[in-house]
Amino acid sequence: MLSNAIDLNLTANIIAHRAEHSPDRALVQHVGRESMTYGEFNDAVLRWASLFESLGLRRGDTVASMAKAPAAFAPWLGAGWLRAIYVPLNPELRGQLLIEAMQMIRAKVIVIEADNVDHLARVAGRLTDLVHVVILPGTEQSSELPFNVHRASELLAAAAPRPWAPVTGDDIECGIFTSGTSGASKCVLRNWAIDERSGKWLFPNDIGHRTPTGAYYSPWPPFHGLGLTAMAVSVQRDMRLVVRQKFSVEHFWSDIRDYGCTHSLLLVVAPLIAQRIPVPEDSDNPLLYLTIVPLVREYRELERRFGVRINTMYGQSETGPVLSTDDPVDYTTAGTPIPDLEVMLVDSDGAPSAVGAPGELIVKPDRPQLMSDVYLGMPEAMNEKWRSGWFHTGDVFRADAAGNYSFVDRLKDSIRHRGHNLSSIELEREIQAHPAVAECACVGVPSDLAEDEIFGDEDIKAVVVRRSHMSLSGEELTAFLADRVPPYMLPRYIEFTSALPKTATNKIRKDQLRALTSSGSVWRRS
Repeated sequence: MLSNAIDLNLTANIIAHRAEHSPDRALVQHVGRESMTYGEFNDAVLRWASLFESLGLRRGDTVASMAKAPAAFAPWLGAGWLRAIYVPLNPELRGQLLIEAMQMIRAKVIVIEADNVDHLARVAGRLTDLVHVVILPGTEQSSELPFNVHRASELLAAAAPRPWAPVTGDDIECGIFTSGTSGASKCVLRNWAIDERSGKWLFPNDIGHRTPTGAYYSPWPPFHGLGLTAMAVSVQRDMRLVVRQKFSVEHFWSDIRDYGCTHSLLLVVAPLIAQRIPVPEDSDNPLLYLTIVPLVREYRELERRFGVRINTMYGQSETGPVLSTDDPVDYTTAGTPIPDLEVMLVDSDGAPSAVGAPGELIVKPDRPQLMSDVYLGMPEAMNEKWRSGWFHTGDVFRADAAGNYSFVDRLKDSIRHRGHNLSSIELEREIQAHPAVAECACVGVPSDLAEDEIFGDEDIKAVVVRRSHMSLSGEELTAFLADRVPPYMLPRYIEFTSALPKTATNKIRKDQLRALTSSGSVWRRS
């Protein structure tokens, strides 16, 4: 029995409460596969909590997960009840990137899909903190692992579910990897208060409303902050969560119709929806609210075409939502400041920017718990972001006199590709591991999904200097990288040149590398 003092604004507590009072109501539906009620899902959550406890996990210990949705949801909440730290990793991580992620978070346990065991086996000797590997059902690979290996199905069947004390807003909800500004990716620790306000402000025109016959449609993976936030969006509005493991432009509207989805969110893939040829049945769908980040130029046309209300917003893993609007003034806007945050634009000297002038967006929360102030395994790195009580986003905006903020550029050295924020430093390191590469730099260039360079999607361009008297082709470098980085990190363009442009202090001038043709020959991956 849950305490009367429970905070029913927090995702984990809402689910436990409804499992007790409405156990037969549908909660999670996997497109084309299984569905789970509140009672079934909560039973799985509590079994995962007991499973982790039986493996010796305690408050503050880390659980890594390479599980896909919806299998990732129950272990996430199970770790939350135990007050352990659940860190979802991209299942496509491999090699040095996987090693560094695991070493940073020092996970004692990893939950992994059976078909990813081989990637783990290849780096097992470098994972000195890992003790237990819990394998989800599937087609398992035959790799030997020097850890305690468990079948999730066997441990869950033996686990005894029991209730736990309700979570508070200060308890850790998860750790989410985000792109670094000048180095490796960092793991942001987020609490349940951040999760709650993230679910709330993704749909600012629907805060506090309940839609028990509706559903939130999420094709976003758990390692993306919005993948886990999907549960908050759903339970806050008393509706189902419908999950597809990967976005599909062909299935988006058919899924919306088949599962009666009333809410959804599109990231950089929105142009793909907009570009589809209109058909008479476009408006025949149950969708009420669609959040698009970033907005597309023709967003008002999409509202009329599909009969939906379009919102937009801006945020980061560390901050949660910062800007939001349910009535965008134009396609460049990211919204107005959310009430529980104070925001300011500042110039390079830290002075406030004039109305209409560009400036870095900095943020201060009303209460400390509303934003993250810790990077797991890199506590000193957060000092670069928090200065004099303000969080520096590294993103440049303009604001008009009415308080509408429009994105201008990024100060940070990262690449936004297909919904991923990639650290160029990490990709450059992998490229430079090739014996024929003397030097390289990676930049983002506008992709086919870019919308007038406003917060747009980018393709990856690598500019490479070969070692003297050595040959290397784009095909050869791509084949080399294929075993070292996830597919989404493979460069679309590789330019070979004799030297990289640099400043007087020997820093690479990446601004000069972003043209698709500069000083060398460009190879394009098909």
